[in-house]
Amino acid sequence: MDGELWYGCYRLLRQVQRRCVRTPRVRYGDARIVEVFLWAVLHDRPVSWACHRSHWPAHRRREPLPSCATMSRRLRRYPVIWTLSLMQAMLRENGEGRWGQVLDGLPLPVGGCSKDPEAKAGKSSCGIARGYKVVALTTGDTALNWRLGPMNLSEPKVAQQLLTDAAAAGASGYVLGDKAFDINALHACAAMHGFVLRTYRRQPGKALGHRRHHPGRVEAIAKLEGRDPFTHHLLHYHRTDVERSFAHWGAFPGGLGPLPRFVRRPRRVALWVGAKLILHGVHARQRRRKAA
Repeated sequence: MDGELWYGCYRLLRQVQRRCVRTPRVRYGDARIVEVFLWAVLHDRPVSWACHRSHWPAHRRREPLPSCATMSRRLRRYPVIWTLSLMQAMLRENGEGRWGQVLDGLPLPVGGCSKDPEAKAGKSSCGIARGYKVVALTTGDTALNWRLGPMNLSEPKVAQQLLTDAAAAGASGYVLGDKAFDINALHACAAMHGFVLRTYRRQPGKALGHRRHHPGRVEAIAKLEGRDPFTHHLLHYHRTDVERSFAHWGAFPGGLGPLPRFVRRPRRVALWVGAKLILHGVHARQRRRKAA
C-alpha cells in the first residue's frame, strides 16, 4: 500500500514539475527537495531520516541526496512551498465535486510538557489541550482550503477568511457547520459572498433576545426549529457523512495523526499538515479510480 501511494505522489510531483520554473544555481531542484520531504512524511519520520541512503529503496540509493542543512534551508524558500501548494491545487481540481461545503475544525494536540511557545491551550474533543488547530472548508473527502492556528483559534473568524477565498475561486452553494459557527458575523459573510449557511443552533430552545440578528441566521433557525425536512437532511448529512471526512485524513498508512515530537512551531506544522493532505488526496484519487 505504501508503494502504491508513493508511486501516485511521485507521478503527481512530476506533473507539477512541468509547471514550475527551476530555481537557478542550485544542485538539487525544487522537486527533489519536495520528494525527500514527502518520503519522510509518508513514513512519519523526521527529514534527517530521509537524508540517509539506507532508508530508501535499493533501486534509488545511487541517487544523490541533499543534506539536512540543505533541506532545512530550502523548505523555507518560496519555490518549494509553491510546489507543495500547486500539488494540493491539482488534487482539488481532480477531486470529487459536491454541491455543498462543510466547515469544521481539527485539533492537533501536543504533549503537555512541550516547550513550543506557539502551542496554546484551547478546547478540543477531549476537553482542554495544548497544541494547534486546523480549520478547513471541505467537500466530500477533499480539502478546498484550510488555515492553521493555535488551539485557542477562533473558528468563526477563520471561517470568514475561508469563505472569502472560496468565493474568489468561484465556489458557491450551501455551507454546513456545527454550533460553533452559529454567529451573525459568519452568516453575514456567507450571504455577502453568495453562500447559504446552515448550522446547528448554539442555544436551542431559547429566545433570541432584543439584539438585531442577521436575516440569514433568523431564517436558518426558523427552518431548523420548524422541522424543515430539507434543512434537517442537510444537517443529518453533516453529522453522519461529513464528520467522517477528518477521520478519512488519517485512516490510511501515512495519514494525518497526532503531531510527532519533531513537528513543532507553526512553520513545520503547516508543512507537515500540507504534506499529509497531499498524501490523502492521492489516496482518495486512487480509491475513486478503483471504485470506478
